[in-house]
Amino acid sequence: MRRVGPSALRTAAGLVSKNGISGHGHAAAIPLHVSCTRPMERRFASPAGQAPPQAGPQAGGQQGAAAGSSAAARAKGPLLVSASGAPLASTSQPGGTVVDLTAQNAMQVLQNPGAVLLQVGILDEAQTKKIEKLRLAAGGKLPLARLDPKTLPQIMQALQIRSEPCVLLLARGQIADALEGDLSPNLVTAFVDRAAQALGLKLDIGEDINEQLAEAEEAEWTSATAAEEILTRLESADLPVDARIRIVAARARCALRLGRREEAEAFVQELTASGPQGRTPEVKQAQALIQMEKRLSQGELEKFQAAMEESPGDFKVAESYVASLFWIGGREGEAFDTALAHLKKHKSDEARELVRGLVEAFGPRHPRSKMARKAFTNAVFA
Repeated sequence: MRRVGPSALRTAAGLVSKNGISGHGHAAAIPLHVSCTRPMERRFASPAGQAPPQAGPQAGGQQGAAAGSSAAARAKGPLLVSASGAPLASTSQPGGTVVDLTAQNAMQVLQNPGAVLLQVGILDEAQTKKIEKLRLAAGGKLPLARLDPKTLPQIMQALQIRSEPCVLLLARGQIADALEGDLSPNLVTAFVDRAAQALGLKLDIGEDINEQLAEAEEAEWTSATAAEEILTRLESADLPVDARIRIVAARARCALRLGRREEAEAFVQELTASGPQGRTPEVKQAQALIQMEKRLSQGELEKFQAAMEESPGDFKVAESYVASLFWIGGREGEAFDTALAHLKKHKSDEARELVRGLVEAFGPRHPRSKMARKAFTNAVFA
């Protein structure tokens, strides 16, 4: 993450220079809103930790002229304002003020003394929902500024923004935190959590438990480590029993994927000993994955593929090839197709159990789960 000083943001806001970017860091004790009735440039340029200078007598007219509009803005939650204190052109959403960054308002937006979210490019629906949850938790006091990278490439360059979409948390003249590059669900959640902590906000994780569990269950197919991070955060929440069972089952699957079979088996044993609640689809998925891992044989995938071509009817060869395919990232669908084709040709009990195990290993939320179950049923009763 980058942290830039006031001069760098003034450079970006002025759209004239490329200098002033400094090192990395994280801002602390970020104010959600600072009164915006004084000229913003003067407050923004104040040394860290010092109060902004008082406006002189010459500012009295400006302050009086803007008092009504500023007071109205504060009544609704903070708007982004100009140096005179007048609100900038913006729209209002449930989460608060939204303003599109332009060459005319960039100075005021980027030098706002309170916290501001800068969104570069367009977020997808799920990402937008999480950012809005953060803004809602702020009670409408966290403005969102949207930057079109094609319209203001100078700001992109000055702030060293190399990818889009991304979201920056600006505060006290610095980039306090950034969500950029990898915008996978768990990293978006982590950014929102960090921003909430920095701003002194509390998010109700209970409202999104199913959504975050689904994120972890999706992430485990590509990054079991990332999925475990989500699950660890969820475990500290006050959750219903069914959610806790899903978490433990997901922990078992992640442990297995990360090479900790004994830990995975202990989780599953704990779940199955809990009675009917331990026989959910998620628990069955964990059991099926353990069995699929046990089907693995020593050897390279190419060796098993060559053996399949030489002896297509040999179940042990097919089993080794299918298991190897399954545990290669992103090829579980190919493993199922291979096993299903073998079942259709040979109709053996062993082949049927192999395909059944693959269906269970997909779990209830894999994109191919429903189609695989239907294809298996058709193959068995054809």
